[in-house]
Amino acid sequence: MTSDNWKVTQAPSCAATLTTASITAKVFKYDASETTTTVYTSSEIFTNSKAATCPITSCTVTQGGGSTALVDPFDSLISIRGFSPTINLVVSQTAAVGYPDVTVRVSCTNSVQTLTHEVTLR
Repeated sequence: MTSDNWKVTQAPSCAATLTTASITAKVFKYDASETTTTVYTSSEIFTNSKAATCPITSCTVTQGGGSTALVDPFDSLISIRGFSPTINLVVSQTAAVGYPDVTVRVSCTNSVQTLTHEVTLR
């Protein structure tokens, strides 16, 4: 609405736009030509009913089952990369023998709502 050179804009309600998505487990084979592989994007982990007006602005990854930091060896192998609108959960491709399965907790926010979802990396 504009009147007498004043413009009023209502901010969108971003309080309940994120929901957890149904995730299919993925298995990634070693690729000597890559240093990292994107395992999941934020849009694969969470659905966002207002992605254009309430984008996910940041994500963190911690150990599954709690909010503690990732433990060795995963603290140096799993990370969050990128920025809104595409935030990626990536795993290092530095060991040809692979890594044991690990469950991690991914928390993402749209600056109003924060949602957490556990995923297992194989």
